[in-house]
Amino acid sequence: MRALIERIKQNIPEYRAYDEAATRNSIILPILSKLGWDIFSRDSVYPEYPVGSKRVDYSLRILGQNRFFIETKRCNVDLACHQEQLLGYAFHFGVELACLTNGITWQFFLPLKPGEWEQRLFYTVDFENQSPDEIEKFFVDILRREALEDRTAVEKAEDIFVKKNRHAVIKAVFPAVWKELITNPPREFLDVICDKIEKTCGYRPDDATAARFLLKVQRGQAVATTPTPVQDYTEVQTRSKQTGQRENPDLRKENALPVEKFMLRGVEIPLERTGSNSRGYFSEVLPKLLSILTEQEIQNLRDISFCRKHITMHDFPLISHEPMIDRRGYHRSWGKKISGYYVYSQWYQDSTLKLWKRYLLELAQKE
Repeated sequence: MRALIERIKQNIPEYRAYDEAATRNSIILPILSKLGWDIFSRDSVYPEYPVGSKRVDYSLRILGQNRFFIETKRCNVDLACHQEQLLGYAFHFGVELACLTNGITWQFFLPLKPGEWEQRLFYTVDFENQSPDEIEKFFVDILRREALEDRTAVEKAEDIFVKKNRHAVIKAVFPAVWKELITNPPREFLDVICDKIEKTCGYRPDDATAARFLLKVQRGQAVATTPTPVQDYTEVQTRSKQTGQRENPDLRKENALPVEKFMLRGVEIPLERTGSNSRGYFSEVLPKLLSILTEQEIQNLRDISFCRKHITMHDFPLISHEPMIDRRGYHRSWGKKISGYYVYSQWYQDSTLKLWKRYLLELAQKE
């Protein structure tokens, strides 16, 4: 199983060009075979299983019962448009577990749970970004034939689902609690803030000043901050006046420029870069954004039409699983991924930077 997973990870660029049939034969069926399913028997793996007038790509069956539905797409297909179709199939037959996959991404659902499809998604396997150990353990726990036969797969899925929902509820409550804290701050909260300010600058603000500042943060008003001098790398080397030799840039100190920041859903986000270091800026900002944005907001950042209008001004998204290359063959994204994505790199125009700043502020206004 491990060798198969590693082979799939190594060949992802090649697989992205495969059609649906090639994806099934090269990825889906070999994985099922390794997990104990007889892929040559309809009593075990039933292809094109009839669901009314429709068909589900695979039904995994044990003793004549449907235990698991799998719907497959080709590798370069976004799965977001197909979840409802799969869950409709599974719900119709009372199947407890289902998976939607393009071979690289595998979305696992508990179809009989209440709520919208995204609420019934309990786990996602991502061959591009997860380790072989993590992928193998999950497949063995949930998709192995023996695990479905003795129902331990359903039990583990239920456990993951409960934990995921608990985290989601806690995460959803954070903004309301934060809003209450900064709108009506208790004395001990103000004391912590005032103590920290006094230790930092030597002056202690009164409670009213601290409370007014918190209200500004709650309203999404940006706060200009000036970081303390930091040791930073610069691509421009200078010559020492004494020796005429080039100085080691790592030994130079630069005072960072004031950076305008704001609070978005409890997380401090810089609105602009320091100097011209766009990659460093997005390396800091993107992980924070991806942790607090909704699935739809993340999808917007991958959508060319949305980004052309609201962010990049060109026919490129902000983030993509594939490198961004224009018609002349020039790269328009940085070579190294940030948080699992290639990121648009053309941040030379003030108009583009203003669009990005406006996009962030509009996110804050939605709160």
